Amino acid sequence: MNSEIFQNSAPWIALSGVIVASTISSVTGFWLYHRSQKDNRRQHVLDQRRQPLFEALQAINHVYANTEWQGQPPLNPSKWDINLARTALNKINVYCDKPELVIKAFIMAVGMNGGTYTAASINDFIRECARELDLPEISFTDQHKAWIASLPGTKECEEFKSRKVT
Repeated sequence: MNSEIFQNSAPWIALSGVIVASTISSVTGFWLYHRSQKDNRRQHVLDQRRQPLFEALQAINHVYANTEWQGQPPLNPSKWDINLARTALNKINVYCDKPELVIKAFIMAVGMNGGTYTAASINDFIRECARELDLPEISFTDQHKAWIASLPGTKECEEFKSRKVT
C-alpha cells in the first residue's frame, strides 16, 4: 500500500518541484531586471551630472584666462558665451545630489563671492565635482596652477615670454 501512495504522489512531487523552480526563476529574473533598470537610471543620472560639472570647469577656465594676475593683463583673453555657465548651473541644480555645495564652490572659484579667487578655490570646486560623481576624495591639490600657462607652443607661453623681454 505504501508503494501505491508513493507511485500516485510522484507526479505531484515533480509538479511541485517544477512550480517552485519556476517561481524562483521568475522572481530572480524580475529582481535582476529591476536591478538592471535601477543601475541604468543611476548611470544615466551620473552621465547627465558629469556634463554640467565639466562645463562649469570650462567656464572657470574662461574666467581665469580673462583675469589680470599680479597686475599683469590676461595672457590669452577671449570672449566666451555666458550661456555655458548658465546652462551648467541649471543642469547642476537638476542633476546634482547636493547642488548648493557645487554652486557655492563654483561661485568661490570664479570670485563672485566678493573676494578674489585662488588655486585653492578651484581645487575645492574639483573636490565637489569628484564627490558628485561618486569618485574617491581627491588628495592631490595644485596650489600653483599657473605653470600650465608656460607650456611651450601655447599663445600664453609666447605672450609670457614677450612680456619678460620688455
